[in-house]
Amino acid sequence: MSETNLKGVKVERKKLADYIQNPQNPVSHNSRNMGVVVDSIHEVGAFRSGAASKGKMLAGNLTLEAMAEAGIEEVLEVTTDGKVWVVVNSEDMTPEQERKAAYYDQRSATLADWNPEQIVLDIEAGLDFTGLFETYELNNLTRNLGIEAEEYAEKFAGQLAELDGMEDETIEIIVPGKYREQVIEWLANGEMLTKPGIGRGVLKRCGLL
Repeated sequence: MSETNLKGVKVERKKLADYIQNPQNPVSHNSRNMGVVVDSIHEVGAFRSGAASKGKMLAGNLTLEAMAEAGIEEVLEVTTDGKVWVVVNSEDMTPEQERKAAYYDQRSATLADWNPEQIVLDIEAGLDFTGLFETYELNNLTRNLGIEAEEYAEKFAGQLAELDGMEDETIEIIVPGKYREQVIEWLANGEMLTKPGIGRGVLKRCGLL
């Protein structure tokens, strides 16, 4: 086991077996998802990164499984203070492999699903999802469990305080046809603030901001 210290950055050789899956992983995977990651390792190498804390995988749980499936046993662990970005650099990729790597990376993410049971457990534990989910999104994810995220919604009450006492008003707006569905979705979802995101973006493109 070799170790190198570079201005607070520790680089250490370890084994894949030194890591464990995150038992509280909010993401669930399926065989097709797994297959894409394994295929990517065989085709473009072990370019996929992971993130761990004290040997527990926080990001890359599926990659950990796929590396084992592909026969990868060696790990180069880089420990930092969180102020250094660790980049996996593969210099021997062909132009085709470089293009394919981007598809593999994104496709494996779109094939994964959220684990609603873990989300509910984290909500009940008081985990702050601010900036990650809106209340309606949490409700959609947990609806099949017969659970609503109303308690979590109370955390956003302060954001609506400025609207207290205001009377309802009916307005008519004209939007370009190509934005119709996006505007309807934005209104239906009840976005509470015109903050960065689909709501603000659509309104700006429609000339309403």
